[in-house]
Amino acid sequence: MKRQKSNLENRGITLIALVITIIVLLILAGVTIATLTGDNGILTKATEAKEETSYEGAREKLNLILTDLQAEKIPEGESLILGNALAGEIAAYDEVTSATFTGNVIEVVIDGYTFEVNADLGIEKQIDKVEPENLNDWEYIVEDDGTATLTCYKGTATTVVVPNYINGYWVKRISSNKKTYTEDGHIETGNFTSLWGENIVEYVSGYDSWSCFVQNTIKEIVIAEGIEEIENNAFSYTLGLEKVVIPRSVTSIGAAAFSIGRNEENNKLREVNIYNNVKNLGSGVFSNRDTLVINVEYEQEDIPDTWNANALSGAYRDDPTVNYGVTMD
Repeated sequence: MKRQKSNLENRGITLIALVITIIVLLILAGVTIATLTGDNGILTKATEAKEETSYEGAREKLNLILTDLQAEKIPEGESLILGNALAGEIAAYDEVTSATFTGNVIEVVIDGYTFEVNADLGIEKQIDKVEPENLNDWEYIVEDDGTATLTCYKGTATTVVVPNYINGYWVKRISSNKKTYTEDGHIETGNFTSLWGENIVEYVSGYDSWSCFVQNTIKEIVIAEGIEEIENNAFSYTLGLEKVVIPRSVTSIGAAAFSIGRNEENNKLREVNIYNNVKNLGSGVFSNRDTLVINVEYEQEDIPDTWNANALSGAYRDDPTVNYGVTMD
């Protein structure tokens, strides 16, 4: 006669089966989670599809606006012309958050997406948002047109990426590192007076009316696409600067924006590019950086009249080397 298995043996078989079941369930759960949330997961794909749909929807809204505006002009024998007037007409539509003529394109913000309308009234690529890694590193003011002007960098990075979007506002300007004194000795600050945070020391110029700040630690400045104006003295006396990237969107660079003092011998900046979108260039933008090579996209005879005659002068030292008509990406 066969002996029946004890309760203990039955229990052992049950525990093994339970462990195997749990392991299988964990494997299935892992596979399911990966399927849902991985780089190629269902949720990721769904999010990407939603984003693409939103982007194309915003783009289509802009296309319809341009078509609508053109339809109004046709009976009058007119056509759309790129400029401030057209930007204002686009901005008047309820769907549009803002429309700004930069001198080269109209930047239109719809549903949080930014598009560039070019001279042929075609819609070019979206401008990618470049936001600060640490919002507390920056100070800014909001202008009447709803854009932001950066007024202060307080971080300690050796490579500074200047953001084009901060706390919900598109950045269009970088303000000055210059400050002035009134007759009673009161300091009236230029916008960028505390630009360099705790790393600064004050440089008192040979003039009684103004001074700038000196910064030694920043080696590289990368200005994000979409920023249009660099004001006077914005990065003057950045003595450790080795590289600066000025994007094609910049249309105006103020006087002495990247200059250093006449007695500074530690100039490390070697090369910089200036695109033909720059319509205004102040005097002595790179003053006293005598070892610098400046590549200019304009042919020399095509330089705008709005460029100062001494825009690329070396001031108290040898002039930088300037190459005109350079082909750029």
